[in-house]
Amino acid sequence: MGRLACAGVGRTHPVKATGPTGHGSRFIPNPATHKVVKVINKALEFRAEQEVGPMHCAPITLRLRLTYGQALLICLGATRSGAPGSGLQPRRCQEARRRSVAERDRAQGRSAGPAAFWYDHSGAGIRIPVTASDRNAAISRLFSRPSGNFALNVVPPEAEAGFDVRIPPSVPLEQMEQKLKDWASADEGVSVHYHAKVAEHHVTSTDSAQNPWWGVFSGAFHANGWKYEPEVFPAATDSRYLRALGIPCFGFSPMNNTPILLHDHNEFIHRDVYLRGIDIYVELVRALADAPATVDRAPAAATV
Repeated sequence: MGRLACAGVGRTHPVKATGPTGHGSRFIPNPATHKVVKVINKALEFRAEQEVGPMHCAPITLRLRLTYGQALLICLGATRSGAPGSGLQPRRCQEARRRSVAERDRAQGRSAGPAAFWYDHSGAGIRIPVTASDRNAAISRLFSRPSGNFALNVVPPEAEAGFDVRIPPSVPLEQMEQKLKDWASADEGVSVHYHAKVAEHHVTSTDSAQNPWWGVFSGAFHANGWKYEPEVFPAATDSRYLRALGIPCFGFSPMNNTPILLHDHNEFIHRDVYLRGIDIYVELVRALADAPATVDRAPAAATV
């Protein structure tokens, strides 16, 4: 059985918060991290509600019709915060430290020779010779690491959380957008931004009377005795750009007997399934290429 995806919508939303800063020994009121955690908790509660919704509570005979593409999914993808520590110092400060170390080494005669710098391993009195170039490279890495060095005793003035939100065609986009705004508006200094925002749903019809291409597509399956399961694809492909232009699009994967491991470890497809899929595509492309010219007058993808 193959999976036939008719439409899919995804959006990513970072939530950013600002707040007062100060030393960690003080009770800083309503800091940025606390504001973001509140939004995260609301998002996770909402996700839990969707997870036990109709898709998972439906009788086994109905579950084939209710897929992840019909559920409203929200996933916490990333968080970011922290006050910069020594590893995130301004470039001028890094350069000053390097010059200071270099001047000290020259004064102590450590800069001459291929192994003029000695490293006492773990304070155990084991002296390991290190070249000057190796030493400089180590210093450069120490003072220019892009992340990982934060002052844990400082309350950060900014915090951010990124969410991957999957909105099915049955849910108005404005509804989820307003929900995010409501979560953010609970505290001052919290705002919602968008890395990828879909303005409206574009859905390709699976009614042969409205979309003759669906008749050709599904007819190829019936003619060859292939079983298929139409569904709303929960992820996104480049076909969404064609649908936005009014061009009907279907996504199809002849991957029966294959576990869904999108972005998971050891994502695979069995050799026999892959080779069989080539034959299926050959027949499908032939059917589409032989379609009557009248099919070209198919209506545009619907906007929801």
